[in-house]
Amino acid sequence: MRIGIVTSGNENLYLFSFLSKIDASFVIYYDGQHWPYDDKWFSAAQSLVEKGISYLTAQWCDAIIVSPVYELSLLAQKKYEGLLIPLFSRYFTFCLSHSLVGKIWLAGDFSSIEQAQEICATFASWLTLTDKQKNTKHFQQPWSWWTREMPLWNYLLRRLSPRQYMVNKIIKTDLSYFKDANIDTFVPLQYSYFSYQRTIAQYFSRKKHKFHTSDILQTMFIDWFAAQQQTSSYSVAIHATWWLHMLHQQKSLLRLMQRGKNIEISYTHIT
Repeated sequence: MRIGIVTSGNENLYLFSFLSKIDASFVIYYDGQHWPYDDKWFSAAQSLVEKGISYLTAQWCDAIIVSPVYELSLLAQKKYEGLLIPLFSRYFTFCLSHSLVGKIWLAGDFSSIEQAQEICATFASWLTLTDKQKNTKHFQQPWSWWTREMPLWNYLLRRLSPRQYMVNKIIKTDLSYFKDANIDTFVPLQYSYFSYQRTIAQYFSRKKHKFHTSDILQTMFIDWFAAQQQTSSYSVAIHATWWLHMLHQQKSLLRLMQRGKNIEISYTHIT
């Protein structure tokens, strides 16, 4: 099975923490020429994502992964149904169904935050509350949305380890705003933010706050993949619009994609 991934930098490649365990052929549209998508207006960024989808479709990809907020937006517009993998949609549904009081924090960068509340509110309106949520006296209906830009989180990953003291301090400082506001559910709008999941999970109180780690994403993807009943040998091919210095700076990510250097990644330059 050929699975495409649209990414402007490394933001969606952190999914290889579990994608590397799947026997499939991965084709990556690495649009470094327009990196980062999330510094652009939403409409411009989504147009670039759709260009990547068109390219991967021409490469005979059976299914495609895109960044969380663009997945929600495109599926809400009923575009690329059956082609886009509903990975974040399922994760988001899981997060909402486990919300304690209906106060949701959406954390992302400029582009994803620009339209996040409207898109997520539309998506949430299609869901039915659980019996426990219906019986919660102070449950927020309609849902209460909180957003905040986290512009440093992706940039820090380029040079520093997520476990370094300075990085942890910055992450916790950003998290304190929403902890003080008693937000009960934290939802990352970037897959790269799961690199900080250990710090995030330790900072929040398990009784008062909900943060679901990448283990849930992994479960969602494995369930989806099993339903396709297609397998192939594991391989990774990168089709890049620009040079790959950001990827080569992150040796641990490359080793992850190579399954510990057990395979060679093929590279193609898009002209």
